[in-house]
Amino acid sequence: MKKAAVFFFCLLGSLSGVRAQTDSLDLLHFYEMSIEELDSIRASQHLSTEMEAYLNTLISVASQKSFSARNTPGVVTLITREEIQNSGARDLIDVLQLVPGFHIAFDRDGRVGIGIRGNWANEGKVLMRIDGQEINDIYTAGILLGNHYPVDQIERIEIQRGPGSAIYGGFAEFGVIDIVTRNADTFRGVAASVNVGAMARSLGRATLNLYAGQQWKKWKVNWSFFGGDGNRSDQPHFSFYTDEAIAQTGTLGGYHALAGQSHLQPSFSNLSIQRGGFSFRNISDFYQYDDVSFTDSAGAPEARVGVRTSYTEFKYVYRPTTQLSITPRLNFIGQFPVSDPPNDNDDKNAIYRLRANVTTQYDFTHRINLIGGVDFFADYADATYQAVYQIGDDDQHYTNLALFGQTIYRLPILNFLIGARFERNSAFGTNFVPRVAMTRTFDRFHFKLMASDAFRAPTIGNVAQAYDGTYDWVVNPDNPQDTLGITNLGLKPLKAEETLVVEGEFGYQVNPKVYATANVFTVHTRNPIVFNTISDEDIRRVFDVTTGYDAYQNYDRSGTSGLELEVRTKDDWGYVNLNYSFYTAFGKKTIDAYRVGEFDLDPQLRDSRSSSLLLGFPAHKLNLNALYYLTPDLSLNLTGTLLGRRYTYLPVLADPDDPMSLTGQLEQLPSTMLVNFYVRYQHLFTQGLTLGAGVYNAFDGDNQFLQPYFGLQPALPGPSREWVVKLSYDFAFRPRKNARIRN
Repeated sequence: MKKAAVFFFCLLGSLSGVRAQTDSLDLLHFYEMSIEELDSIRASQHLSTEMEAYLNTLISVASQKSFSARNTPGVVTLITREEIQNSGARDLIDVLQLVPGFHIAFDRDGRVGIGIRGNWANEGKVLMRIDGQEINDIYTAGILLGNHYPVDQIERIEIQRGPGSAIYGGFAEFGVIDIVTRNADTFRGVAASVNVGAMARSLGRATLNLYAGQQWKKWKVNWSFFGGDGNRSDQPHFSFYTDEAIAQTGTLGGYHALAGQSHLQPSFSNLSIQRGGFSFRNISDFYQYDDVSFTDSAGAPEARVGVRTSYTEFKYVYRPTTQLSITPRLNFIGQFPVSDPPNDNDDKNAIYRLRANVTTQYDFTHRINLIGGVDFFADYADATYQAVYQIGDDDQHYTNLALFGQTIYRLPILNFLIGARFERNSAFGTNFVPRVAMTRTFDRFHFKLMASDAFRAPTIGNVAQAYDGTYDWVVNPDNPQDTLGITNLGLKPLKAEETLVVEGEFGYQVNPKVYATANVFTVHTRNPIVFNTISDEDIRRVFDVTTGYDAYQNYDRSGTSGLELEVRTKDDWGYVNLNYSFYTAFGKKTIDAYRVGEFDLDPQLRDSRSSSLLLGFPAHKLNLNALYYLTPDLSLNLTGTLLGRRYTYLPVLADPDDPMSLTGQLEQLPSTMLVNFYVRYQHLFTQGLTLGAGVYNAFDGDNQFLQPYFGLQPALPGPSREWVVKLSYDFAFRPRKNARIRN
């Protein structure tokens, strides 16, 4: 604790006043101006090209202090509303698929999540925020993707492709996705849109978006809603049978089309009220999806799982001087699972988080910025076993207290940041994660060097399903020699996962319209928390070679290294974004759950097939996003993704003559190409009316989400070729005749 305290009081760093010229205006002038002045400059003629305007857009996700993309102390991706709307993105998967180093994979029970740089990140290792609210579920800290979040409401997305734990805490170990939606500052009016998509054998989606935002003197109010229905896919999928279906068919599972059997049903509303420095926000998210892992003999899912979550925030920004801001905030999250058919335990199956945070920012001089604060939360969960969220025999409650700080200096030769976070959790102890970063811009060239410690905090769900390797046998009371199963799995406290990431980025502006970046990284994770199918010799001997149970455990070490390349060009005619990402596990210690090896529940018998690849993720990935304006209002957009070979496990029969002898087999999937076309016509017939149409997965590529850890869950098909149409209308309110316009 003393070491951490000394570190906080000795935060030193540097932040340059490098004179990187953009025409006659340099970035030092940008940093010395207010946000309002910067907004005015971005709209002026000083930024002579579309690309320069993009590069000087302010980004804050990596530091909570706004910088241009070239100077922000992190490897970041900025996705604008223009790019999302022009691409016709159906949901957040379509947007994130185009981010370098990001991969979409299958978790279990019909869930889909995120991997970053070859590492499975959906178990609380990537933080997602919407309008400042942490969206990760409290039970597992995962993110549920697939027709879930309202992409048509998004104003911009800032993505940090690296650790953010020093600022954001234990869910930001590998990355941060910061989403900002439309609001009264960006659009004052009402808007509505309808999206419809159709696959060959099923409805793709049918969704509705509504929005309203307005400002009256000191008041700002905006509200949005997103809801509808969709299907994950219409392709064949292997599902395990329920006990009744096994008795009917004499087999453990079979292939059935997901058409009409893989529903994704969102209901997402977002309300914000602001007066002066005070703001209130409530997000209500009710998401239901079909668990296609277990079905009846006709392929109908055994259950539809729903999660109802409420996010509420009260915040006040106090500015006693122009240099100082103090922001206290109070957050409350309530999470309630809902199952269909209903479960009697659902009523008491709830998790709550109460959070209090105070953050202070102080511009000591125009070269020195200080950020610090305190963050506290308490989690509560009701005891229950037979429910969606298995908690245990006792109610769970733990608290977490964190201190964090960051210093930025602007020196003539270098930008320098140093920061750290100290946390103490009542369940798993303390963590201390420091962070340093250096950036420098030389006219057209920039470089960044960053080293960050990060951590992943165990959640209530992780602790409830942690395992220490012990269990008891369940025997037949009438025949003690007859073993029926196992029970009383020993619970073992989990340790926090820790990660060290070292990154370097280099960028060069080829000309006013073309910019290129390259970054290299190495990720080293200690005590990784992994959800995995576990077995031992006694279980396999008593039952069969495919029997195991799922639990969380700490493992030894894992990690990857790699590089990411990106070229952007942007002009009045449109833009082209091309990026390539590569990772390898070569030279890193690989845990059994992630290693590419032959299928066997005994890790010692899984002969390795690759020392560089990890399960589920391709080593090579290439993305393209290209737009051309046929007229000022008519655009044609092409997006595409090329995925390299991947490995997964597929269910097969150990004995072709025995339909009950199900086991797994390692399979290599060849490269996959996904191509999408979208045409968008703005201001059709009248101002604000927009019609878009296109086709996703135009060539009907083999679009599958693979499980990135050991298990017998087969690949989950994604959407096949889907034809989409979107109609939207934005009606902007006219300024009041006598309203004062602030310059």
